[in-house]
Amino acid sequence: MENLQKIRKEKGIKQTEVAKYLNISRGSYSRYETGIRKVDPDTLLKLSEFFDVSTDYLLGNTNIAMTLSEIRFDKEVDNMSDEELLKRYDFNYEGLNITEEEAKKMLELIRTLKK
Repeated sequence: MENLQKIRKEKGIKQTEVAKYLNISRGSYSRYETGIRKVDPDTLLKLSEFFDVSTDYLLGNTNIAMTLSEIRFDKEVDNMSDEELLKRYDFNYEGLNITEEEAKKMLELIRTLKK
């Protein structure tokens, strides 16, 4: 669990808080962070939800700590039309609403960057 300790510290969370969420001892949780103890799939999903990052990030398969909503959006950009995305999401730039045309340009840019 390469990034488990890193994300916990970045978020300013103590091991005891995570252990309480998982309903395990702090020592058991600590062993996840050090790699002494392997994390079962159910616990991995709970940790992913707790820290709001992907399981791939926790496992060290990626160093990009995307939130679960960012991951969902990333997948939807590939599978949904602009119209569907515009209905589902409120697009804005620095807190200001943007036009539908501007939002479509943003989606085009996102899809280009993904390639």
